Amino acid sequence: SKVVILLTDGRNNSGKISPDKAAEIAKTLGIKVYTIGIGTEGPVPFPRPGMFGGRMVYVNLDLDQDTLENIAAITDGSYFYAGDTQKLAAIYDEIGKLEKTEAKVKHYEIWQEWYAYFTLGGLGLFGFQALLGLTWFKGAA
Repeated sequence: SKVVILLTDGRNNSGKISPDKAAEIAKTLGIKVYTIGIGTEGPVPFPRPGMFGGRMVYVNLDLDQDTLENIAAITDGSYFYAGDTQKLAAIYDEIGKLEKTEAKVKHYEIWQEWYAYFTLGGLGLFGFQALLGLTWFKGAA
């Protein structure tokens, strides 16, 4: 199955295509969209760079749950609200349980046997030792 997990506050602040039109396109392509709303309504602390370092200002952010619910409904997905990181982890677990897909995995093993190199090296050293025993180091062995 084709799945998109959309984690957002739901506000449309970029792009020329409306969220409803994008959801319709996803539906025609057979893509199911799970929307996760994150954030709170009302003033929230937001970091702003300043001349003498960063400072926190309070900005009003609105969670657009209606748009997220609509996107999920159009694409036969589901809408979730994540108020904190524990809820977000639980949502991902739930989506994982909803979307089970069997994957065909091909397992390849590459065998490369190295014993022949070590055996030839050992036999070469053994032959070299035997040759030295017959010549210069005859008395040392």
